[in-house]
Amino acid sequence: MTTESRKDVVGLKISHRKIIAAAAVAVVTALCIMMFMLCRCRTYATVQFHMDTFISYYVESSFPEKAVDAMDREVRRCEQLFDRFSPESEITLINANAGNYTEVSEETYRLIAEAVKLAEENGGYFDPTLGAVSDLWGFGTDPRVPSEAEIGSAMEHVGYDRIGFMEKEGSFFVRAGEGQSIDLGGIAKGYALRLIGEAAAEAGCRSAVISFGGNVVLTGRGPDGRDVFSVGIRVPEENATSAAVVLNLGGGVVSTSGSYERFFVENGVRYCHIIDPFTGSCAAGDLVSVSVICDDPVEADCLSTALFVRGLDGTLDALASGEVTGVAIDGSGAVYISPDLTEAVDYDSVAQGYRLEVVG
Repeated sequence: MTTESRKDVVGLKISHRKIIAAAAVAVVTALCIMMFMLCRCRTYATVQFHMDTFISYYVESSFPEKAVDAMDREVRRCEQLFDRFSPESEITLINANAGNYTEVSEETYRLIAEAVKLAEENGGYFDPTLGAVSDLWGFGTDPRVPSEAEIGSAMEHVGYDRIGFMEKEGSFFVRAGEGQSIDLGGIAKGYALRLIGEAAAEAGCRSAVISFGGNVVLTGRGPDGRDVFSVGIRVPEENATSAAVVLNLGGGVVSTSGSYERFFVENGVRYCHIIDPFTGSCAAGDLVSVSVICDDPVEADCLSTALFVRGLDGTLDALASGEVTGVAIDGSGAVYISPDLTEAVDYDSVAQGYRLEVVG
């Protein structure tokens, strides 16, 4: 081997060593950056007001404020699309043009289609065409008990099967039936929470708890690095802040519908904001709250409403059969839980005056 050849071999070996050393330094640097980011993980909490209710954020992340900003942008965008009281929302445009097809975004098209599918799956106990009936009751504006004649007239325009869908050359169109008013209030917050969960994941949140109008989404690990989230099912009384029972959950969504938050009293009778799609009247029965636990916020939002309308017997059947994971509370103080929650319950947390019962 010549002197020049030896120099080339030595140079090649040195180059390989440099490459290996550089790669090792890069790996160590990356690990150090990751450890630094984890170590500087911070918590951030704030409360905003959207869709006629408060939304609270609790986030653990390296950049929690940035993560919350991303989540809140999604909520504001949903508000602009689905608020039927906003003159510029796509739902308002559909309702104003009822009887004819209205071009909308693909997102609005897909969510209304999902609402119709959920209505079918739940036997009509959830119906996205109750807008005209809800307006009669005046919740959020000037609540009153409408006459039977008024309810009967408005009920003529209820029926999710009258909503039409059309796709044409990459555009999307929705038609409400003539005289109908689409109201996505039963799932719009759930949809916003679905997007929030996606935003939390994209932002790399180690932990996030977002509460929005009776719906709570839990992502990542529990706060402070715990394996579970402790979630209280609220005492179903006006202005209550305590829990009737506490569940230790690994994540997912908890959606609660009840008669204790939005209601009015007339002539000694209390009327809640949840409307029965079959009668047009406020849902009435022995139930005071229903909580559904699952992975999808839209499904949870819909199911809690549908079960509340079905009433105590129908809800207990759903919990006992395994159809639904959840908690139901009746007027006597009984707290019913589905069998699959027995290991999640903190049995010492049951509030005074309430009693726990496992169904099934």
